[in-house]
Amino acid sequence: MLQTKKRIIPVLVAILPVLLTAAFAATAVKTQNVNDSKASPPTAKAVLAVDNMTCGGCAGTIQSGLHAVDGVKEVRVALAQKRVTVIYDTRIITDTSRLAEAVTALGYPADLLQGPDGKEYPSRPGSSNQVTSGCICGCGP
Repeated sequence: MLQTKKRIIPVLVAILPVLLTAAFAATAVKTQNVNDSKASPPTAKAVLAVDNMTCGGCAGTIQSGLHAVDGVKEVRVALAQKRVTVIYDTRIITDTSRLAEAVTALGYPADLLQGPDGKEYPSRPGSSNQVTSGCICGCGP
C-alpha cells in the first residue's frame, strides 16, 4: 500500500498543473464569451414630431406603443415640445418610417424630424403639432 502511494503521488504532482491550467483556460473562455454577449447592439437615434399628444396619458400610450416595436431600446417623450426620441437597434429596424407609422397607428400622427444620420426632415404639409379634436387618450376634453 505504501509503495502504491509512492507511485501515485508523483503522478498526481505531474498531472495537477495540467489540470489546473485546463481549468483556468476553460474559465477564461467562458468569461470571454459572457463578456462578448454583453456587447451593445448597434443603435441609432430618430426624433419624431407627434400631433395630438397633450397629456401624460398620451405620452404613456406612445411610449408603450413604441416599446412594443421589435428593436426599440429606449423611448424619451418631450410632451411640451411634442417630440419623441427613439433609440433603436439598427440590425432590426432598418427603415425609420416604421417608427412614425407605429405612432400614427396609435392615433397620433407622427413625422420623422431627424433620422439616424442626423439628417433633418421637413414636417408633412399641414402638420401643426397641435391638438385637432381634444385629447385622444380619453383623459378629458
